[in-house]
Amino acid sequence: MSDLSNTQQNNNGNNGTAMNIGGNTSNNSAVPSPILPNNNTQQANTQQQPLTLEEQLNEHRNKWTNEITSLNEMMKTLPKVNDLLGIVYMKRQEAVDYYHSMNTVILKQMREYKRQSLNMFNTIKISGYNGVRLPNDSAIQKVVEVELIDEKSIIDLLTNHNNFIKESIATIDNLIYGINQKIKLGEILNGLKF
Repeated sequence: MSDLSNTQQNNNGNNGTAMNIGGNTSNNSAVPSPILPNNNTQQANTQQQPLTLEEQLNEHRNKWTNEITSLNEMMKTLPKVNDLLGIVYMKRQEAVDYYHSMNTVILKQMREYKRQSLNMFNTIKISGYNGVRLPNDSAIQKVVEVELIDEKSIIDLLTNHNNFIKESIATIDNLIYGINQKIKLGEILNGLKF
């Protein structure tokens, strides 16, 4: 397997963090640079022992879950609802920026994976695999898939994480609808027209 190490920038202006995704990196190996927005607990953890990519993504999912839960808690009191709308729109924009930044990272990883796969396929087709000439393209493709399983699993992890962010955006959209309905209900209860 080739030794590949790419650093991509997260284009989110709020938390421009770098992510290092290595070709030899498996789901359980350490990722030197944080993928997540900078926070003190994660930085303390990375100084002691680097978090794996999977651990970083889990930590980030927990952060978004906690943020959405706190937004939902703020909806319980009517006076806070008017202030909440601005906060929710800001959080939604952060999530959208992060979602599209992750799409860029996934596309770069996928492009590199396909490049590696094609190079390895052509090399095996021309010179064989471990001194053995494989009978057909299907057999060669299976060997390539096995050799690049770590790279493919990174892409799968990132795609799964991005799907979570997409669902979080949908949840925030539902909160926005709920806030607007609660504001209208408050106006009706107070006898105000809208």
